[in-house]
Amino acid sequence: MPNATELDEYYKALSDCELLNLKREGGFTAEAEQVLGEEMVRRNLSFALGDLTFDDFAKWLREYWSVPVRKAIVPETQFERDLGLTGDDGDDLLVAAEREFEVKLGNEETGVRETFNLQPNEYLFNSEGWGPSPAELLSLFSGSPSSTVRSFTVGELFEAVRRIKAENRDGSTGSS
Repeated sequence: MPNATELDEYYKALSDCELLNLKREGGFTAEAEQVLGEEMVRRNLSFALGDLTFDDFAKWLREYWSVPVRKAIVPETQFERDLGLTGDDGDDLLVAAEREFEVKLGNEETGVRETFNLQPNEYLFNSEGWGPSPAELLSLFSGSPSSTVRSFTVGELFEAVRRIKAENRDGSTGSS
């Protein structure tokens, strides 16, 4: 059985999504629960967003995208790979999340790039349609890096909404 120091080191090595998932799964000793709670407080993490939990967020997403009940939605669920949400539908999802949770995920200057730490050639969703995009064709001939679509998870969107809500509540200005 690991001691408190080993638990602390282990929890610190996990991502925010991994910590939230671990907390959701439960089944800890009292000591492990306390150390996990301390790490979540240190990172300002919780399932709660006001009275919105990750499960509430997942329920909203399930209703929005008509995800069957038999399909699990966890923080690691990827929008494209697991839910088939791509292209304009992905953009529509971000707009719907902004409306539903009263946040602004991007700004006029950089869009959502800053919020989700996207590189210049990186995107959250593939474009819709068949074949390469004009930008991909241009990159073949210009030698510029081709565009890539990053694995974008439900947990990342939930955390962005949670962070921006907290910044708005605290009166601080974030990047979005």
